Amino acid sequence: MELEPLQQWICDTCGEIIAAPGDGYLEWVTDDELHARDFRIVHHKPKSPRRGPEGCYRHGKDPGRQDMHLDEFVGADGLAHLLTLLDLGQVDPDDSGPQVKSTRELAEVIRRLHVPRYEEARLYWSEATQDGYFAGANEVWPYLQDTLNGIIERYRPQPELE
Repeated sequence: MELEPLQQWICDTCGEIIAAPGDGYLEWVTDDELHARDFRIVHHKPKSPRRGPEGCYRHGKDPGRQDMHLDEFVGADGLAHLLTLLDLGQVDPDDSGPQVKSTRELAEVIRRLHVPRYEEARLYWSEATQDGYFAGANEVWPYLQDTLNGIIERYRPQPELE
């Protein structure tokens, strides 16, 4: 499955391609302490291949549900938006800390939305791990462009020639 980097994503509900940022939503839930959790990239209801009241949304009836069009989270302004969940920065003199339950979960969303080729390479991550592709890697190497391109080239199914 070939994706247009930073323009297309895989829906966390139906597994189909979200064709453009305007066709998707980022949804999450805030807990009682107002920490964001359970981030999901999904089709916006009008673009969802699933019929029914919720389409691809999963958190539609959850208390604390939060969501926004995916195009609000891409590009430089989108990255700024996501980073405020990690740290409010200079506007937070009390250093209230991350506004997320899991910084790892937020980092995964940031990689999916802002690291070219990551969204497609993650489709093959398990296979690459089983093959030992990451053996001996440091903590950065798996997310570098050459590595991500290598994963895609090696593990993306090749179209059959007729």
